[in-house]
Amino acid sequence: MKIAQILCMVLVTVGIVATYYILKYKNIKFNTLTYKIASLVLGTIFLFRFMLGDDAIQDVFKLTNSPFSSASATVVSLIFNWILLSAVLAVILYPFFKSSRYTAVVKYYCLIVGLISMGLVTNLTIGIVGTSAYAGFNIRTLLLGLEIGLVTGYSAVVFLDNDYFKVAKKDLWAFAYIIGMLLATMPGYMLQALFGYANYTAEIKSLKQAHRIILYMSLVIPVIMYIILHKKDSETVRGILLYVALGTLISFSVGHRFESFTHITSWPIHLCNTAMYIVPLCLIFKWDKLFYFTYFINVLGAFLAMAMPNYSAESNIICERVVTFYIKRYIAFFMPLLMVALKVYARPKIKQFKYSMIGFGIYFALVLVLNAWFSNYGEVDFFFINSDFIADKLGTWAENLFNNHIWTFNIKNLTFTFYPLYQLCFFLTYVALGFGMWFLYEQFYDFADTLKTIIERNRKINIDRLALEIAKIERSKTQMKEDSKVKLELINFSKRYGTSKNFAVKDANLEVNGGEIFGFLGHNGAGKSTIIKSIVGIQPITSGSIKVCGYDVDKEPVMSKLNIGFVPDHYALYEKLTGR
Repeated sequence: MKIAQILCMVLVTVGIVATYYILKYKNIKFNTLTYKIASLVLGTIFLFRFMLGDDAIQDVFKLTNSPFSSASATVVSLIFNWILLSAVLAVILYPFFKSSRYTAVVKYYCLIVGLISMGLVTNLTIGIVGTSAYAGFNIRTLLLGLEIGLVTGYSAVVFLDNDYFKVAKKDLWAFAYIIGMLLATMPGYMLQALFGYANYTAEIKSLKQAHRIILYMSLVIPVIMYIILHKKDSETVRGILLYVALGTLISFSVGHRFESFTHITSWPIHLCNTAMYIVPLCLIFKWDKLFYFTYFINVLGAFLAMAMPNYSAESNIICERVVTFYIKRYIAFFMPLLMVALKVYARPKIKQFKYSMIGFGIYFALVLVLNAWFSNYGEVDFFFINSDFIADKLGTWAENLFNNHIWTFNIKNLTFTFYPLYQLCFFLTYVALGFGMWFLYEQFYDFADTLKTIIERNRKINIDRLALEIAKIERSKTQMKEDSKVKLELINFSKRYGTSKNFAVKDANLEVNGGEIFGFLGHNGAGKSTIIKSIVGIQPITSGSIKVCGYDVDKEPVMSKLNIGFVPDHYALYEKLTGR
């Protein structure tokens, strides 16, 4: 089997590179479709290699209980299987989000990883399938050989097709992405396998210090990601978020391989588990209704799960269960928020909130039935509505609500048990909390818009100040034109509020000479007050200009205001002022 694996790996690599040169000789280039097909083939091979069985190295604890006789071989297998995973995912997504920086990562990082993996193929394979399986026939052994061959050959073609060792200075920052790639694809068992358990006294429940730090990190990480990504184009943002979503899905799937789906009590139907599949689907496809379900429902559920974790108080902070627990909760909690903040999806309206509540009702009814049905085959507690896990944390009254109102009936030899009053209260409370989330989102949006407006105004003020200083050097101190001593001018004036796409005033032109009396007439929203407030400097100008006696109100605000008298239009300021 070892010879067959190496043969497949080498033949695939050489075959891809040879095909590239043959096509190049015939003046035929590898087009985007070819790259995409190769990526999908690699993705399919990886999917089956990964999902067809557990990894031998996932049972390692502090470099013991290993399929290797030496600690060094164990470390190499752990680290390079992890690195290979990051490179495989990068190659799979490459043709769908191709850019100069992404190309640099693939043609250098992925190629180097592929070549090293070819040299370490025996070590990597034993780490995946174990010593005994490697000695005999194992389909995963063959698939891993094909996987490494595809990564190496694919990356080599990208290297040959993109100026070999030439890389622009601006693309050197791409190598910083590798850190994020490794963090996104780290298996949940990695820390435990390398270091064993950390501080045994650190309690990661009940909002103790270690628990609070983990919760704080769920807020810090998305802020850092937003700062890094908010100025990038939409496709780059979507590609990076999809890489993170798929990388963490792979880490989560260590405990949910194909074999686990044959046991109905192990299905990943918990709310946070569903988010691990929903988030990447919503990044691959534009599924608005599914996304807003996870935006309103999964975010809240993930936060509550992190605040009230269901692992034991004795669990260690870097054990596989705890690491995987927080990987999936982090993704369910902040990825939907980032997707809206980075404009992958639009801010939801009340209609989307209603749809999400309908979706939640369907999900809740489904898990009610599945809990009652699957309880006949084992212990299940999807969404924690089939036990007193939540009730126990709320007090005696909730325990009584759970225990004193039980409805049981039989269908053939199956027993179905429901807790109708408790489950109804659970549903209504969650809907109410979801509505509260809607309110918080709205307040956050208002704050974000205000902050953005302030930043834009400050930037504009600084630009205008610089422009004015330059103008003052070239012109005399007096900016007034002699032919416009007493005149009000609007020149292609436009005004748009905040991030709105609609203009309150668009390309307005007006000239009022000294001695003339002019009044604005128009329906509500026509732009009357907007023009007046822009003239006196209350509202900033979006485009165009306004001049008062020759002074530009934007560039010479002080001099223009010295020539303006203004009475605000707020009725409460002048309660005795009438038209008589």
